[in-house]
Amino acid sequence: MTKTLKFHKNENEDTLICEYSPLGGVSYIYDILNEKGKYTIKRIFTIKMKHLNALKNSLNSDSVQFIIAEKENKYYVLDNEIFGFKNTFFLYEELKINPKVFLAPRGISVLGKIDSIVIEDVIIGGKDGNISEVEFNRLIEHFPNSYELDKYAEMRISSVIQDYLLQDKNYIIDYEAYLNKKISKTTSPREKSFEKEIFENEFKKYNHIKEKLECMLDNESVYSEKDWQKEIAKILTFVYPNYYDYVYEVTFETNEEGKKRVDFVLLDVNGNVDVAEIKKPHGIPIMSKSTDRNNYYPSKNLMGAIMQIEKYLFHINRTATNSEGKIKKKLTDSSKSDIEVHIRNPRGIIIMGKSTSLSSEQLRDFEIVKRKYKNITDIMTYDDLIDRFDRLLKRFNNQKNL
Repeated sequence: MTKTLKFHKNENEDTLICEYSPLGGVSYIYDILNEKGKYTIKRIFTIKMKHLNALKNSLNSDSVQFIIAEKENKYYVLDNEIFGFKNTFFLYEELKINPKVFLAPRGISVLGKIDSIVIEDVIIGGKDGNISEVEFNRLIEHFPNSYELDKYAEMRISSVIQDYLLQDKNYIIDYEAYLNKKISKTTSPREKSFEKEIFENEFKKYNHIKEKLECMLDNESVYSEKDWQKEIAKILTFVYPNYYDYVYEVTFETNEEGKKRVDFVLLDVNGNVDVAEIKKPHGIPIMSKSTDRNNYYPSKNLMGAIMQIEKYLFHINRTATNSEGKIKKKLTDSSKSDIEVHIRNPRGIIIMGKSTSLSSEQLRDFEIVKRKYKNITDIMTYDDLIDRFDRLLKRFNNQKNL
């Protein structure tokens, strides 16, 4: 294909020229043109005698040349009389023109396929392009080749006859395996570079937050309870990226217990509400030091936090409409956000204490406690929080080094 088709940009006359060099010479092309008035090259370029006469082609030449596009501003406009497109195609002047732009394996017209499925003009490359040069080159580079088309045909035939005839192998699985292998190789160098940059930035971000948390834990005494809680709430929005924002100190009315104040209300990207209970870590045990029937049980502090969260959730659910309004007002006042607030089966998160001093048996029973309460998403120590950052950092470090 590349030996018989070449393309030239005539900068002096602002034209794009196709040169066709058939193996048997060009005399038969003139014969067909004289007899039928037109001739189609490679099932894509349909030319007439006027197209050859425009460039003074010779019957004795080894090739024929014809103009397939003229330049307007910075784009070559393809001649629809030659291509037969229903839409107009504009090719950016700096786009590399080679046979792959027009012709795929088995004589498939790449641009023709695009033309058949779109209902607007196609501008490829340049600042005005509706298809970037990178994406177009990626399209033609990964256009199905003859091998893939054969695989697809085998798969389609196999799917029809598999219930009636024995086959030498499973062609459906064979085709899917081929596609999975191909797709894994289609990431462009530019995309890989972009992904690496993202993972590097994510690594830096989470490493910075982890260092900040470790510094806070080393200097816990310099923080007031309120400031500590606010800083941890910010960190939670990174550990749980589904959370969009948080609201501090929301007071609502209950029928049974009067006014209740929730320290932290977390909001996800859809405005759904969850509740967080945040305690400073120092000196707060989370599991009992002794056992009862060989079981460790939650400390008084942890049970108090669990009960407090459960009550918050109970009252928020019962006063949903009123509470939504109060959370919305507080959110608007604090961050100017206009997101709609929804109370739909809220869950709780508890952050308190440390777990490094727990024995393996205490840790085992602590894991059971975490999973016991259906309304509580997570019960987490500050060591758990550090561990989550370590796992995130490991993931991003591995990804950026791929």
